[in-house]
Amino acid sequence: MTMNVVIHSLSYIRSHYGQDCLQVVRSLKKMSVKVADYRNHLQFNLQRLHEHLTPYSLKLRSSIPGYRAKKILKNVKRKVLNERVWQVNCKIDQLKCNQDELKTHLSDLLSSDSLLRVMEFVQNTQLSRHRQENRQLK
Repeated sequence: MTMNVVIHSLSYIRSHYGQDCLQVVRSLKKMSVKVADYRNHLQFNLQRLHEHLTPYSLKLRSSIPGYRAKKILKNVKRKVLNERVWQVNCKIDQLKCNQDELKTHLSDLLSSDSLLRVMEFVQNTQLSRHRQENRQLK
């Protein structure tokens, strides 16, 4: 879908369905971008978890030297990373619920053809954001 078609579709929605419907479409797009961003965050954390690496933001230090202190810190780092993965999963579930609510609201407002165009636009935006972030991770 080219940029002109997208702009035309959004102006078409504004002219035929009103500003309120356009705001719902834009909020759905923002929600989809957030889902993609959180998926990227989840993927990053899961990679670190499987590689037994700790992200720099979770680095913990102890003033106590010794093997047991290092072992305790290693376990705590792993548990904090697991907690972060769990929280990101919960956030993704919450965003998907909000996204589904917006989709049902849009299905009430738009015709089937316009709804298909909007869903394609939103899906392309989400996929491009997901691919863009994955390229930056590598």
